[in-house]
Amino acid sequence: YPFSGTGTGLIGEYYDNRDFTNLKVVRLDETIDIPFSFDPPDPSMGGDHFSIIWKGFLVPEYTGTYTIYCLADDTFDVKIGNETVLFREEIMDVFHEFSGHVYLVAGKAYEIVVRMTEDTGAHEIHLKWESSPAVTKQVIPKENLFPAAHSIWDGGGADENWNTAANWSGNVVPNEESIVIFTNNFSSKNAMLNGDVQIRDLMALSDYSGNINLSDKTLSINGD
Repeated sequence: YPFSGTGTGLIGEYYDNRDFTNLKVVRLDETIDIPFSFDPPDPSMGGDHFSIIWKGFLVPEYTGTYTIYCLADDTFDVKIGNETVLFREEIMDVFHEFSGHVYLVAGKAYEIVVRMTEDTGAHEIHLKWESSPAVTKQVIPKENLFPAAHSIWDGGGADENWNTAANWSGNVVPNEESIVIFTNNFSSKNAMLNGDVQIRDLMALSDYSGNINLSDKTLSINGD
């Protein structure tokens, strides 16, 4: 992902429990910039006791040491590349901005994972950066964020075979970098492995009523 200003955001996984279980929604979020609210971040969820994970790649335009800021009221952590830049495990119900530092090289793609949990009451989260003098303090813009590759089973093919491109969103079979998603919002059709498969992660939402049949094949998951 050389910097081109064409980023679109990060993949957000929204869970209706604080422990990253009961996945409800997977969507593309342009930024991590949820305003102060008592309302749930998605209508399918409750306003308390939820968690969110954002995944993708961060590509800076300028080389330098960046200050990363995160404002939230409950637990969160921010991982960029191999570094955990920010981490708070204590539930305080107090909105406070924390900061950490990381050195980034222009045009290099860094894997970014941001996790947050919400206990009760109001919530918000804002992820910002700053690198003087090139980058003023601001919410990390979508132009610098690229979503992790994801594939949604839409069952559009004539069979149930995993390797049939028409069964996947965009008519592209998942690869080893793909986050694979099954949800009845797209299809309840069964899926069958017709060859060994290697992917980054697999998420079957709680509404998915189909079956993933391994047969005698191997499904390898290489993600975190």
